[in-house]
Amino acid sequence: LGFTFGAGEKRDYPVLPAPRPVEPIVVTPEVKTPPVGRTMDLTVSGAYFDFDKATIKENAKQEIIGAAQQIKTLNQKSNLTGVLDVAGHTDSKGAKEYNQKLSEKRAAAVADVYTQVIGTGNGIRYNVAGYGEDRPVAPNTLPNGKDNPEGRARNRRVEVKFYPDNKIIRENNTNYELDVESQIK
Repeated sequence: LGFTFGAGEKRDYPVLPAPRPVEPIVVTPEVKTPPVGRTMDLTVSGAYFDFDKATIKENAKQEIIGAAQQIKTLNQKSNLTGVLDVAGHTDSKGAKEYNQKLSEKRAAAVADVYTQVIGTGNGIRYNVAGYGEDRPVAPNTLPNGKDNPEGRARNRRVEVKFYPDNKIIRENNTNYELDVESQIK
């Protein structure tokens, strides 16, 4: 990869390899499991969206606000920073290109709720992406080939994971280890 600056001087810069995916260890807010690992799964259970819609259902919105409030509290109380990964998904009805765009709109809708609650400029960064119909969590059709409305509803979702920058925070010139996972209820 090269760029030309000023008087035609060309500088070559190395192309960095793509980051390797990190295998998250999941702790969901609604399940009382012992904390393990660093990644927090903040995905709300149940369907977020009606068919062909990017408007969050009211019951899911309230759960999203609750999860966002937990991150905000940790950010304010413990200087927690990190990446909030928001991934939108659809069922398989419709054209693949259309579903891709719909999943991006769904991810953006959920990210908007998080930014309204948490805010920006506080060390919480957002990674928002749509994956269309490519990553189903349930079958869209039954084994006999018929429609599976319950499976399609489960696939209309947005997954949210929080990746803290580290567990060490600094407060009043003292380092503390922050056990983030045990503070998420």
